[in-house]
Amino acid sequence: MTDNKQSRFREAFERDDLLSLIEHQFLEDISPETTEFSEEALRRIISDANETLLAYLTPRERSKPERVSGKDRDLPGTDFWDEYGDEPLDKIKVNVDGEEKEIRVGFDKYGVVVLYKQSLNPPEK
Repeated sequence: MTDNKQSRFREAFERDDLLSLIEHQFLEDISPETTEFSEEALRRIISDANETLLAYLTPRERSKPERVSGKDRDLPGTDFWDEYGDEPLDKIKVNVDGEEKEIRVGFDKYGVVVLYKQSLNPPEK
């Protein structure tokens, strides 16, 4: 095997080994399978959220930029949203109601969910 092939093989093995370690040590009874959010799901999140704070979109037309983003206290009420809001979504950040305060949550089409400025307090056993 050439050095390049050996290196790629070793990297793939190490990734698989790392994933196996994470699954067995930290994710007992949890499957780390990836999921993706559909365009419809992201749009439903926007419609249900108190405010849409950030959006990354990928315009379909070649005459427009390859990727655009907008940031505002409530993005759907802006001229930016009027121009680009119907384009495919890559990532959004919204405010949602929490029990005691608003929570900022980000979603992207690849299934990543981010809680901003929050700490997770797992239930005590």
